Amino acid sequence: MLTNPGLLKKRCTFLEWNSAQNGTDIRDEYKALFSTWCKLEPTGALTYWFGKVQLDTDVTHRITVRRTERTKPEKLTSQIVVEVEGARFKILRSSDLEGAERFTVLDCSLEEPNGS
Repeated sequence: MLTNPGLLKKRCTFLEWNSAQNGTDIRDEYKALFSTWCKLEPTGALTYWFGKVQLDTDVTHRITVRRTERTKPEKLTSQIVVEVEGARFKILRSSDLEGAERFTVLDCSLEEPNGS
């Protein structure tokens, strides 16, 4: 079942990140790309089966956004993170919801704050 656009109730910001060297330390730098509305859902632990082998994933949340030119699955690379209500999520996978080209679904992992 396709997502109802009325369920996209949280504001999210897509950020591009790079690692920059600061003397002997490496720090992450974030640049805001755009903001949009989303639906944020915790997923719990997901387990996939590959043949007879069980694969655990680090997916903690699923984020659904309206598909636009900027939110096409092929445009959302591993250099982009999503920020929702102050929490940052690393995109692990992105896909089109049910192949309808109306919504993009992001399987994400919650990033731990690094104290900086």
